[in-house]
Amino acid sequence: MRYQPALLALLLLLTSLTPIGGRAGAPGPATYHLGAKLGDWAIYEVVKAEGNASLYGHAVSAGDELRFVLVGSYLSEVKQPGGEPAFYVEWPRCDVYLNGHLIAENASTDMLWPFWPAGEDFWDTFSALNGSVATIRRSSGLALVEIEALGLEASWEVREDVGLATFYEVRSSVWGMAFSMELRRTSLLTEPGGAGWLSRLIEGLLAYWPIVVAALAVIVVAAMACLATRGGKSGWL
Repeated sequence: MRYQPALLALLLLLTSLTPIGGRAGAPGPATYHLGAKLGDWAIYEVVKAEGNASLYGHAVSAGDELRFVLVGSYLSEVKQPGGEPAFYVEWPRCDVYLNGHLIAENASTDMLWPFWPAGEDFWDTFSALNGSVATIRRSSGLALVEIEALGLEASWEVREDVGLATFYEVRSSVWGMAFSMELRRTSLLTEPGGAGWLSRLIEGLLAYWPIVVAALAVIVVAAMACLATRGGKSGWL
């Protein structure tokens, strides 16, 4: 977005910007990995875009569709209030599409973060820092994460079990900006927001298509035979 310097400064409060490699399995602070796998995707609808909001140099408007496809990741350090490492987090790099058009490739999603680490271990550890690096509230498998600094207020609603943001908002009275997006479809959930039954029906029909065709053929043949034995014309013929 066009307020990138402020976002960068805000990001420094939560993570180190230097990627950290080779930490998995090493002694010391724990490393928490994304719930999503390479190739997973999430589609969001832009709910609000005010104050010339833009993503990756492209203007966005309410009603636009944003698709994030996970293509890579990097590890960053989350620090305790005293500056000591608290733990390490895997954050996503994505191909990003705006209304079907690729606008960013293998891009950092810092301060957007559609994908998060998953599982109780991460959220228990992260919640222990509540009030220092962020405000974290948890209820019924959902986590609400809020960060306020430098005139910006950013918040996420995240599914803890799969590590997926279902809603994201950032706003600033100083910058005169507001942006929010809401999950519409994803490869990680069968029914985000109650959707997905039609997709499952279509997938089921495709999986059993030969059986469906054979059954329809039997029904048609039986119907034709029945009409023939009646010796009269059908109203359809």
